[in-house]
Amino acid sequence: GRGRGRERAGGEGLGVRPRLALALVAVCGATPAAALADGPKAPPGADDSFEQRLVRRVAAERGLELMSVEAAAGRTIARIEVVAVPVFTPADPIPDVLNVFHVTTREHVVRQELLFAQGDAFDPERIEETARNLRSMVVLTTASVEPFRAEGGDVGVLVVTKDLWTLRHGFVDLFFDPARFSETLRVRGALTEMNLLGLNKSVAIQYARNPWVREIGQTYLDRRVLGSRWSFHESLGVLLDDDTGTTVRGSYQLVRPFYSLGTRFAGQLLVEHNAGTSRAQEGAGVARIALPASGSGRAIDVEHRFDRRNWGGAGTFAFQHGDRVKSRFSLTLRTSSREYTPGPDVPIAREADFFDAIRLRSEFSNVVELGWSLVPTDYRKLRNADVYGITEDFLAGPQLSFGAGLSERSMGSDQDFLRLSGAAGWRIVTDAELVAAAFLTVGGRKQREGLINRSIRLDLSLYSAPTRYGRMIWKVASAVRRDNRSLGVVALGGDGGLRGHPIGAVRGDSFWRANLEWRSRPWYWKTYNFGYALYWDSGSAWFE
Repeated sequence: GRGRGRERAGGEGLGVRPRLALALVAVCGATPAAALADGPKAPPGADDSFEQRLVRRVAAERGLELMSVEAAAGRTIARIEVVAVPVFTPADPIPDVLNVFHVTTREHVVRQELLFAQGDAFDPERIEETARNLRSMVVLTTASVEPFRAEGGDVGVLVVTKDLWTLRHGFVDLFFDPARFSETLRVRGALTEMNLLGLNKSVAIQYARNPWVREIGQTYLDRRVLGSRWSFHESLGVLLDDDTGTTVRGSYQLVRPFYSLGTRFAGQLLVEHNAGTSRAQEGAGVARIALPASGSGRAIDVEHRFDRRNWGGAGTFAFQHGDRVKSRFSLTLRTSSREYTPGPDVPIAREADFFDAIRLRSEFSNVVELGWSLVPTDYRKLRNADVYGITEDFLAGPQLSFGAGLSERSMGSDQDFLRLSGAAGWRIVTDAELVAAAFLTVGGRKQREGLINRSIRLDLSLYSAPTRYGRMIWKVASAVRRDNRSLGVVALGGDGGLRGHPIGAVRGDSFWRANLEWRSRPWYWKTYNFGYALYWDSGSAWFE
């Protein structure tokens, strides 16, 4: 659909025509029931899902007698069996010789995620949480944790995982004009291995190019440093700019998450730096910004270009307590420097007007942040909601959060300010697998000249109960921001909820977006899930 402009009260608005489209989807990796027909059949009325067929097949191969969770509760865990199934098996239409290009997740990697040990009493909640954590690992297609009968009346636990193909190449951004390919080409992509040597570590080579800048970079993610609960994420890139030379950007994080509902403490350390020249591309040139006449001078057009030299660091300590509902508290100490310089065609007298237009401000700040959140622990398992064929975990119940950040000149900051934010929401999941959710987020920054960066956002979603043909999914999001001094600009497009439109098709301070989608139930053939989605996307963004 083509973009169109509209005038809005308080500023210029841009919208896009609603787009109605049909998408055909074929997903490889979640082996369906048909591919496991050689395994034991499910008893009448039993779960005949992909995961359970895979578990029954593995149990039969190992001579294990599965039992119910209720019968296993309270018994002593005498054995733990871990079976990691490779990406391709003999049941797949794709030759399993391709497994030589993928190292299956190693057994010790799966075992270190278990929240129970041999000799413990079988706790159904711990078992379910372990399965949920394993399913959240990006290197696995799915995971199941099931009890089986062991000697002497004890119980064993069978852990079955199936690997995902983790060597990926993808484009984050790709644009060019066929008539002027070399002059207009803009591309950003990465070659990623998410499960290096089967160790649940990720490495990537990233590259980017536009008419002015070439970038090459790398990232590394170690999700369990030396087998600990700490993760380390590092990213480094070198930018070669035709006008400003060579600059470097980087980010380094050390994180200890709340890895289970019983975890008491979490923490994070962050250091980042980013220098270079930013430009908004329009065709083969730099987009231009109209600066209206003001006390600083007459109306002029200037390039949407500026230099940035940013760095910062933060340290966070958090703890949680509670049983069915978790209260989480956090303390963060943050320092940051944001330095922006306009392009050479912006007169010195109009620099403030330029940064008003792009919603950025140079600032040095030291901030003390406090946070509190209320998180339920009621997880519901669904299938064919966002992913075909495999189990997904949805968190149900109310959620609340509040945050405050204080900065003062006495702490070395450029300005005194108090930053406040809050969020409230509720997700309902019925036994019929209908999902309804509403979330409201508000924020602002109080400083001497008043309350700036005011924002309010509403997100609504509704997943209909599944039928034999599929389900309807409806999502609406809207945000209004006033006195936006430093929040940047919202961009909607192909990567922001408007499928089929260019990245950044519409921009503004505020926006609304609506998505309506009919998603079919999957049809299974071998290791493929086939389905279709009929969707309608629409949205608009505008400057206040």
